[in-house]
Amino acid sequence: MSAAFSVLLSVYQGDDPDQLDEALASCFRQTREPDELLIVEDETLTDPLDAVIDSWERERPEQVRRHALSENRGFGEALRAGIRECRH
Repeated sequence: MSAAFSVLLSVYQGDDPDQLDEALASCFRQTREPDELLIVEDETLTDPLDAVIDSWERERPEQVRRHALSENRGFGEALRAGIRECRH
């Protein structure tokens, strides 16, 4: 059996919802799906971005999680915060 692993993705309000949806879909089209996909919200997101994440959380509740930051910290800080939250 392979070791469990997480995929970490940072999202901020300027991201394109269609590109986010495609990125998430790509994670689950791989030969091996992640055990966890953690989405770090680098500040409050737009409604369309929230809708994409909500959809994936409903479709894959055991795998997709989100971690919200109260303010924009930038890509590096968002990923550092996410690493602390990853389970695998």
